[in-house]
Amino acid sequence: CPIYYQRFQKPILVYIDALFIKIMEVVQRHLIEKIEQIGVYIEVNPTSNLAIGVASCIDDSHIFHLNSVDDPLIKEKKENDKHRALLTINSDDLAIFNSSCENELAYMYHSMTHQGYGKENTLQWIDKIRQYGIDSSFVKHVRKPSQQYEEIEELLERIKEY
Repeated sequence: CPIYYQRFQKPILVYIDALFIKIMEVVQRHLIEKIEQIGVYIEVNPTSNLAIGVASCIDDSHIFHLNSVDDPLIKEKKENDKHRALLTINSDDLAIFNSSCENELAYMYHSMTHQGYGKENTLQWIDKIRQYGIDSSFVKHVRKPSQQYEEIEELLERIKEY
């Protein structure tokens, strides 16, 4: 439609004031609490989030806001920032982001130790997040690992024949 095309050529400016920011913070906190109560898993991809500008560096990642780390070395955490959302850390498109789940977890480890978290608490948090990933996987509920392995072997044979 030429009318819509013409209208969308102009930038739309939205002015945000301090009150609007406070309202959005309350809404976000409420949504996170609802997600925690319902038990919805949130998948995050740290490298992808950096690439698209969600965070300026991995230390500023929203991941720590969604599932905070209990660590006595980090005392500045506010009580309302301690969320326990079921979080999984994954990798995005390998061809574009050149990362794997192992790399993403390693990035989180280095980010956390860089921020001053203790190594033991960091490893416990990462193991918890890793377990959430396993628990939330839909693949294990569909087929047994032995059946998955057989299917992969069959696909590899077809590829070789092709």
